[in-house]
Order: sequence, then C-alpha cells, then structure tokens
Amino acid sequence: MPVSRLTTARVAVFAVAVAAAVAYSSWGLEWFLPGGVDPLRSYPSQLAVVAEPHGTLFARADTVSGTLLVVLGALLWSWSRRGRLVPAGLVLWGGATVADSFFRMPMVTTVGPGASAALTEAEKSAVLVHSLRSSTAAVGMALVGAGLWLIARGRSLRAGRILAGVFLALLAMVAVTSGLHEVGGPNLWLGLWQRLSLAVAAMVIVTVAVAVTSAGSTARREAS
Repeated sequence: MPVSRLTTARVAVFAVAVAAAVAYSSWGLEWFLPGGVDPLRSYPSQLAVVAEPHGTLFARADTVSGTLLVVLGALLWSWSRRGRLVPAGLVLWGGATVADSFFRMPMVTTVGPGASAALTEAEKSAVLVHSLRSSTAAVGMALVGAGLWLIARGRSLRAGRILAGVFLALLAMVAVTSGLHEVGGPNLWLGLWQRLSLAVAAMVIVTVAVAVTSAGSTARREAS
C-alpha cells in the first residue's frame, strides 16, 4: 500500500477511535444532568435505565459508542497480522454495549443480597440479562487491555504497558468490589472504581488504535 494511502487509512481509524472514546465518555454528563444515581456507589449503566429522566440520552450514547467500537474493531482487524486480541475484544465490547443500550433495565436497582426481593419476575430477568451483557463487555475490555499490553511489550513502549496495566487493574477492582457487595459485603465505592475504569477505557480506545495501526504500518513497509 502506498504511503499516502497508508497515512489516510490510519487517520480514518484514529478519527473513529476518538469519536468512540468521546461517545463512551458520555457518562460524565451525569454531573450536569442530575438523576437518581449515586456516582460513588451505583453503576454507570444505571444512568440509562428507563425510569431515569435522561435515560434515553445515555442509552443512545451507548448505542453510538458501541457501534463505533465494533467499527473500530473491524477496521483494526486488517491491521493486526499476528495477534487479534484487540480487534476481537473491541467487537465483543462494542456488541455487548449496543445490545445493552436497546434492552434497558426498567429502573435503578440496588445491589447486594436480598436486593431482588422487591423486584417483579420481569425486572429480575432484566437485571440478570443486563449482568450477562455487562460481563460480556468486561471480557471484551480485558481482551483489549491484554492486547495493548502485548503490543506495548513487543515494541518496548513503557507508557503503553503502564496504561494497559492500570486498565486491567481497574477492571479487576470493579469485579472484586461488585462481587463483594453482591454477597453481602460493604459497598466499597464500586461506582467510583467503575467510573475510573471507564475514564481510562477512553484513553485505551485511542491508544490501541494508534498502537495497532503503527505496528501494522511498520510490518507492511517491511514487507514491501
């Protein structure tokens, strides 16, 4: 591929990544659009429930961000000639996000043992399915983080390894705090940890786009 076309393709991928990162950061609007969700102790996904005053806005932002993540994953697939953890993770992450944006929970629910006692069977089912979609997205995010770490290690990019490490550590912290609270433990600011992971996720989205296309363009130049 000629250098000019290679550069144009990388710019297009970068633009999609930036748009996805911005859309995925829409949860930050909760500071300006008050609702019934506690930023420190509630999941950001609860911003998009049907009963929230701005739920539809957050849900459609999730639709956009998820779609862009899938597109980004598809674009990066052709750039990843060896490992494809990053594009596969992006598609899984984005697909689960899109699905969650259309099949929304009806109301903000609490977490912890006994929390489902006041829910109807339909609401319990909605919460369960949402949990499965969230877990799927988390797996995709972990794949992207692991893929970034491998790319950064292969190219001796210390900053990339640090970013990937922080991202994976935050994902683990979210899993631990959520799991502890679900079985009766204290709410250790699980909302804060998840929001921190989402903030870092936006940086990871852009970083992996740059890292994958950079590695791919180098490989193509060497092969030509």
